[in-house]
Amino acid sequence: MAGAQRPLSFFAQLFMRYPQFTRYPLSMQSAIHPPMSRRSIWLTVLMVLCESKVAPAQQDTARARPKPVRDSSVQDSTLRDSTPPWPTPPTPLPGSILPSHRIVAFYGNPLSRRMGVLAAKPVDSMLARLDREVAAWSAADTTTPVQPALHLIAVVAQGSPGRDGKYRQRADTALIERVYGWARRQNALLFLDVQLGRSTLKEELPRLLPFLKRPDVHLGLDPEFAMGSKGTPGNRIGTLDASDVNEAIELLGNLVTTDSLPPKVLVVHRFTRDMLTHHERIQVDPRVQVVMGRSLRQDSARRPVLPLRGPASHVLAQASSAGCAQFAPRGAGIHDTGGRTRQARRNCCLLLELHVTYFQSRCP
Repeated sequence: MAGAQRPLSFFAQLFMRYPQFTRYPLSMQSAIHPPMSRRSIWLTVLMVLCESKVAPAQQDTARARPKPVRDSSVQDSTLRDSTPPWPTPPTPLPGSILPSHRIVAFYGNPLSRRMGVLAAKPVDSMLARLDREVAAWSAADTTTPVQPALHLIAVVAQGSPGRDGKYRQRADTALIERVYGWARRQNALLFLDVQLGRSTLKEELPRLLPFLKRPDVHLGLDPEFAMGSKGTPGNRIGTLDASDVNEAIELLGNLVTTDSLPPKVLVVHRFTRDMLTHHERIQVDPRVQVVMGRSLRQDSARRPVLPLRGPASHVLAQASSAGCAQFAPRGAGIHDTGGRTRQARRNCCLLLELHVTYFQSRCP
């Protein structure tokens, strides 16, 4: 057809759009661009080709792809299945310590400073520190009386098998009586903590019965060092099942009934989900108040931080329904969370707002 213009080729369009791609200026504007090598020209051509093919495809895909529809009922059921609820705690019996009181405990074993504050010397200074900690908690929350306690590791996990191959060492009667005497001086409770190694509760709890029959002596279980039939304490985190906790609950409940004791407290250490399996099967018994706990973590400046989100937050959230404990790291206490920094004030408020019923410090 006369006068009709031929369509420009791809390269002509390219050079008109990007005049710097040719050695010869196609317009006045191209004169300001420096010449480019052939290699640069071909690389640019390939990039433009790829862009021209990929961009429309992405747009078409974006238009055709339907937005996912969120079914809240499906998500809620999945959450319930993956996170079974904790048993609803029963109404406290007369004489129960929780939740009317908050227990503040010093933890460890007098034979090793590495295991906690109970090995600090002199003993009078250590007990005076406990008094100051109790006073600080009382001042922070005047509505909840504070009950002091000493938490003794009565069965200590070991890195070597020992004579019987159980990877644990038992505290002798004299040591338990000595710490019990310290507790009586402070009008404090005594908790006997069990780190099983490769032993079992059936083997370890009967020898503690003479102490557990006392009204001011309670029990603690540490699944971290429960290895089962294989494994070495310290090489991996151990685990207990709800059936193990129920075994301890049954034993303590029978003591309460037969010896006319006030309800017992059972503290279970837990900072990962797998440390306690099938928690929803824990037996509900008003004679035994089960407290599930987790650890405070520290930031790079060794300040205690209480996480409410993340992989471990479910432990704290779930444990609050059966009694909530906090196991503080080295140097952490109400004094450290009392108001010297914004983060410290936040930690203190969180501990109080979450109604922490048991606070344990192992700082030496």
